[in-house]
Amino acid sequence: MKKYPFQTTTILLIIVCLTITSSLSQAAALASSESSNASTGSSLGTLAVHTSPNSTVSFSLDDLHAMPKTIVYAELSCFGRFIASGDWGGVSLGDLLANAGCNVEEANLQFHAIDGYTVNYHFSNSSSENVIVAYELDGNPLSETLRLVVPDANGEAWISMITEISVNNPIYANAVNPGAATAIIGGVQSQGTTLSPTPTPSIAPKETAQPTAQPTPTSQTNPTNQQAETSGQTKESKPSTLLVLWLIGAAMAVVIGFIVAIRLKRKG
Repeated sequence: MKKYPFQTTTILLIIVCLTITSSLSQAAALASSESSNASTGSSLGTLAVHTSPNSTVSFSLDDLHAMPKTIVYAELSCFGRFIASGDWGGVSLGDLLANAGCNVEEANLQFHAIDGYTVNYHFSNSSSENVIVAYELDGNPLSETLRLVVPDANGEAWISMITEISVNNPIYANAVNPGAATAIIGGVQSQGTTLSPTPTPSIAPKETAQPTAQPTPTSQTNPTNQQAETSGQTKESKPSTLLVLWLIGAAMAVVIGFIVAIRLKRKG
């Protein structure tokens, strides 16, 4: 009869420990998410335009919707693989830069996605009329929130989940994953080098849009998959953290149960 209260107490202690562990796991996941957002200073639904080292203008989705709307029909495909087509609606790069207080004829832009993927693009008023930051396709909101639409360009240049744009200098924005891929279009040099406008900027994706050397594989079929894989890498640490917390909780339950068992035996 003395074993029954011991077993009951042990089970209750195990349940309490596992409950505490579960709470700690949720708190760790929440802290990790908040830390990730804080490290970038941006989130989906907010677009930060860095016009100079000390000047940043942020736009919400409502701000973008309030700007003149440009609709462009274009087909999105990546290395010959069709992905989507239709009427893309959004804000032209010229209007976006003007609203950010950057009235320039040409500029080297670097687009940053929330997962660290980047695209360099040479903006020119004469050659970028149909290039837009889209927020809808055929009148429906984009699941990726914001996407760069570059008609006739290969899909790697159509960066999605855009959160930041740097003007004439790529170092203002902080990427979550510095090892993520960088796509180049319009003659802009690779990330981390000094940028300078090309004399005859043009969009020729099949000839000039090639991924730079990078630590991650370059065999991605489209930018959406590439960005999904990159973000997946940053999330792999969460399951391992949860596993460690569960193991700690289980060990605590075993130790407490062992101590209770010894005390009950001594009392008996």
